[in-house]
Amino acid sequence: MRVLWLVIYAAVCAPCIATRRHRPSKKCEELNGIQEMVAKCKNPREMWYFNTNSSKCEKFENADCPGRRNRFPSMEKCNEICVKGEQEKKAHHLCYNKPRPGVCKALFYRWYHMGGGKCQLFKGCYHGGFNTQKQCRNKCGGPAVWPSRPKPRPKPYPKLKSTAE
Repeated sequence: MRVLWLVIYAAVCAPCIATRRHRPSKKCEELNGIQEMVAKCKNPREMWYFNTNSSKCEKFENADCPGRRNRFPSMEKCNEICVKGEQEKKAHHLCYNKPRPGVCKALFYRWYHMGGGKCQLFKGCYHGGFNTQKQCRNKCGGPAVWPSRPKPRPKPYPKLKSTAE
């Protein structure tokens, strides 16, 4: 019976969760009638806003009007908050997979997204990730990070022979 309720709950809530996941941040929600609103205000100055239709930051003449949503002083700030967030939402599912080293018969070279906009090379058994650095960067974004040289393992202590006979 609990399983049935769980299935019903999941079926009802899944669409809500899916739509919430793809919505832009509240700071980036587009205001309706931006141009009409600006015409009614005083002291216009250049500002930037995130256009949800084009998924880009665009310039408009802002003024000292009430309400501060979706207004940014520079294109860089708008891109940092809105465009970067949109790209992260649209990232490939492999961007979230982290390698889990294991025992295997061959050495595979794969690229994985390590977060923070960086792709790193992984050597070992890892069946996820990307074949090339370019694929990783195109799907997940960010520069490449080459792994540091492995540190040498300490030599094991020699086995002691028993002197008692």
